[in-house]
Amino acid sequence: MNSIVTQGCFILFATLCMRSLILAIRETKPLALRILDILFAALFACAAVFLFLFVPLSWPGDIRMLLLLAIFPLLILVFLSVRLRKPYRARPVSFLFKLLLAVVLAFVSLSSMVVNGYLRLYEDRPVLKVTMTGKWKKEHVEWKPPNDGIQRQELPEYEVLIETREGKILSDIFLYGDQVAFKARVIRFRPTLYFLGATTLCRIDFVYNGYTTADRHNFYPHRAIEPDWTNPGLKSFQDKFWSWWEDYYYQESEDALMRSATLESSFFPLVDREGKPFRGAYYLTVNPGGLSAIPVLSEK
Repeated sequence: MNSIVTQGCFILFATLCMRSLILAIRETKPLALRILDILFAALFACAAVFLFLFVPLSWPGDIRMLLLLAIFPLLILVFLSVRLRKPYRARPVSFLFKLLLAVVLAFVSLSSMVVNGYLRLYEDRPVLKVTMTGKWKKEHVEWKPPNDGIQRQELPEYEVLIETREGKILSDIFLYGDQVAFKARVIRFRPTLYFLGATTLCRIDFVYNGYTTADRHNFYPHRAIEPDWTNPGLKSFQDKFWSWWEDYYYQESEDALMRSATLESSFFPLVDREGKPFRGAYYLTVNPGGLSAIPVLSEK
């Protein structure tokens, strides 16, 4: 419901901007009033752009809701066409009504932004979908623990399917161990920016295996896989952007917009508590607190 209100305010601000511009150009009236209409148009345009940039405007798929959103701008344009057919005369009541409408829209838009910002402080934004299929195979592995001799064993490797939020498969990998983990660089911003539409950013450095106890961690082998998911055309830009993270992480610089730059990992089970292959799915998510995860219960 809050997004519908935001979308309605955006449409009305855009419509009022067009209305003021048309009146300034088409209506015969004193120059001072034309300038006033242009100032109104600029004010409405700034409000519409502000809503478009800082508030998510995902339009509803229901045609009835879209028609409902279109009613008020259509009425405004109909009244405008009627007004342009008549000779110009001063309309102080109409001016006051327009001013009052602008104030009400500004208040409603600000309230909607505050609510969106508050919800964003608790929002978990999915980054990847991680599915443990339960399939596994044997792999001959040779390794040397730090305080032991060379080990040779047939270890079970478990399938992990990594997908985008839209369901596109990025990687299909097999890992031995008890857990699969994602190591990511995370940028968290100041709380004020979350109210203006900012979101926590993360970049996956690599995927690696883990173990449930320190003894198993010290004895069994480790493996990491570096993903190749970056668009080649964006790689140079992303490398420059994440050098900003490195400057903050190594305390070589400060930034008034950034709250923290951290390295974080999120772990998912490869086996259940009885050691059998785990079958299930999670969304790897980010929120203002950092890296997190949400189980996809329907996948079980």
